[in-house]
Amino acid sequence: PQVLRHSFAVRSLEAGMDLLVLSKLLDHHHLFTTQNYIAVAIADCQRAYLASHPLVHPPKTTKAVKQPQACPSVAETLALIDAPKLPRDRLILRLLYATALRVSELLALVSGDIDERGRLFVRTAKGEQDRYALLDPQSLQRLQQYAQERPPGQRLQQPHAAEGQHGH
Repeated sequence: PQVLRHSFAVRSLEAGMDLLVLSKLLDHHHLFTTQNYIAVAIADCQRAYLASHPLVHPPKTTKAVKQPQACPSVAETLALIDAPKLPRDRLILRLLYATALRVSELLALVSGDIDERGRLFVRTAKGEQDRYALLDPQSLQRLQQYAQERPPGQRLQQPHAAEGQHGH
């Protein structure tokens, strides 16, 4: 699940999202935390530049260089999201990627947590503060459809009786 949150952050920065906006979406209390994702994007650019430009040679250093966390491509991420057999499991992975929610935040969601503007209410987020998470239209549509099939107040990750224990 953390790789989906990480991938969301890196791909959002690559697409031009403002760092302050990303920081807010990730519910980071300090901008420094969000800046760690910039290091990944810069490291990828630097690695590609150094590997492809014939006049550039990597600097010789004795210091250990921290390797950035691997970030799957968008295609790899979408394949990961589509891999589970149960629609509930595909939705959980999609929501982790679409919203960058922490696993604990996702597990606390109930069917009534979608507001009239299509946002997710996230209760007791990190730091014991409630917040809202944004959703893309396709994820919102899938979540609303899934939530309509559930009893009010039921946690979204709980299997519905119709899903059964074996995905039938």
